[in-house]
Amino acid sequence: MIAARAAAGVGAEAAGELNFASERLLADHAARHGAELGLNAEEYLEAARNFIRSSDDLMMSYLRADGTRVIFARDTEEFAVVSGNTIRTYFVPEGDSLSYFLEDMAKHVF
Repeated sequence: MIAARAAAGVGAEAAGELNFASERLLADHAARHGAELGLNAEEYLEAARNFIRSSDDLMMSYLRADGTRVIFARDTEEFAVVSGNTIRTYFVPEGDSLSYFLEDMAKHVF
């Protein structure tokens, strides 16, 4: 599913202005998380954009007090954090990814 999102062809125009805050941050995240997903930097950015813009019944999200949106997909276990049009991170948590999402939510909501 992740590779399919990366290849879905959603470009910068269709994705709005969703980007990392800088090229350096994109390169850093792509090197860490993109490699884990088997994606290069361009594919990683496309997969993140596609994931953030997608919606289905298996996706969960919440807003932090500062307006940052956290998104999790139960089927693919993808996790993203986006603030406005700035992608903060995108990855698949190691271990129990649902617990990771719920623990993150507990830190910021309760």
